[in-house]
Amino acid sequence: MNKHQSTSPWISGDLECLRALTDNRLPAAYKKDAIVYYQDDAAENIFIVKSGRIRITTYAENGLEKQVFIAEKGAVFGELSALVDSVYRCSAVAIVDAQIYRIPIGEFMRILESDWKTAAYFIRSLCRKGLTFEQEILDLSFMQATHRTIKTLLNLCDQYGTPCMVDGRPGTRINIRFSHQDVANLIGSNRVTVSNIFSDLAKNDIVTKDSGRYIVLNRQKMLDLLEQESEL
Repeated sequence: MNKHQSTSPWISGDLECLRALTDNRLPAAYKKDAIVYYQDDAAENIFIVKSGRIRITTYAENGLEKQVFIAEKGAVFGELSALVDSVYRCSAVAIVDAQIYRIPIGEFMRILESDWKTAAYFIRSLCRKGLTFEQEILDLSFMQATHRTIKTLLNLCDQYGTPCMVDGRPGTRINIRFSHQDVANLIGSNRVTVSNIFSDLAKNDIVTKDSGRYIVLNRQKMLDLLEQESEL
């Protein structure tokens, strides 16, 4: 795992390590765009993704959105609010059709207290999120929007990329659809800025788009740009 993957906001986990929490429990089905919980709802449960992707996002009073992370298969979410607060600080929304386990916080704590292996895995999961949030603060503080966008594209390549050929050139096709607004919400910018960045990347023959999917044509150039940013 490289340093970008280790702090990627696309967070997954190992369902096998969570069997003490999920065995003999039926997951709930959520359709695309369904709300798992709203920001400020009572935090009474923790959630584990069996399948699908969940957007963990927060809204300011003026309506602006900031995506915090994306919960993939095996990811735990809602636990921070359920453990230390009375309400969820973010909303959780299904990006695609999903199946999710819901565990009441009291039952969750009883299992952790009696099962050290599950507790140890959960602690590692919290540490992984902590590193992600720490890196996000650093990126917002010191990294320009262009480089935050590039880093997001690299994370998407690592998570969803497959090799492809474009006019005889090797590239990496990102096999999920996403909008410039999605990227803006994730990196703490706005759609116009991100659209301009994608336009510049396309003009410089770094990315292109085919059949609704983005293709990274020059991954090394993107890595070089990130390295130059870190040296400033």
